[in-house]
Amino acid sequence: MLTPDQGYFFGMGAFETVAVEEGNPVLLEKHYERLFRAVDFFHLELSKKELEEKVGQALDAPFMKNGRKVLKITVSEKNLLVTTRENTYGENHYKNGFTADYSCVRRNETSPFTYHKTLNYGDCLREKHLAHERGIDEPIFLNTKDILAENNPDGENYGASRGSYHECILCQEWNYFYAFCAMWNSAGNSAAIHL
Repeated sequence: MLTPDQGYFFGMGAFETVAVEEGNPVLLEKHYERLFRAVDFFHLELSKKELEEKVGQALDAPFMKNGRKVLKITVSEKNLLVTTRENTYGENHYKNGFTADYSCVRRNETSPFTYHKTLNYGDCLREKHLAHERGIDEPIFLNTKDILAENNPDGENYGASRGSYHECILCQEWNYFYAFCAMWNSAGNSAAIHL
């Protein structure tokens, strides 16, 4: 049950969305690391033991054992939610690639919120819905300096399939923030992104 807090009312919280392939969470420790960076940023309290217990319970559900699923971890001042669902990206996306286009919404590189997966995702979801109306799978976000900032507004790891994974990585260099998407593939398959 959700307890109203600053996360609910004002977006003061964080989340991670983890691809789960045949019962195996993809890069779970990396997701934990990023989540704990955001938890520190928001000065929240989160026990790794409690987190691992809730995630373990979710992954033990029969529903999560087969196919492509998604595990979402959401943390705020008074809440730790671990939810699961089907992965919305199907075989067709991986076979044919994704269509993408640039969003007209720009990321604010001066805001520290930009560098965490916070609960402030309304503009991302709206842009994704607008992109879908135009037949586009994914909007790509640039910052105000025209540098790639984000490519997946709902936090799904759409590149996670058969050993491939896309992850946005933020780097700081000379007071400018750069984002780039890294793709690596251990199985020889990858999803094409068409711009």
